[in-house]
Amino acid sequence: MEKDKCVICGDAMPDIRRTANATPVREGRCCLTCDNMMVTPYRLALAGMKGQELVLNLVKSLQEDDNLNIRLRKGKEGGQ
Repeated sequence: MEKDKCVICGDAMPDIRRTANATPVREGRCCLTCDNMMVTPYRLALAGMKGQELVLNLVKSLQEDDNLNIRLRKGKEGGQ
């Protein structure tokens, strides 16, 4: 995958400052949405977080992701 695309979803990442390390999900850089939706929860699970603690940390991560709200709106508009 090209270095300017998320290694998880393939979306363009025009600004390296709005990317994250995708390890341990994949090698390379990912968009912040994938980081919050997949990488962070996976890391928290590996660290032993369970149930409510895992959910609370995931929600906190999602609330900090401005990009997620835009992507969710696009999905709703597209009939998804």
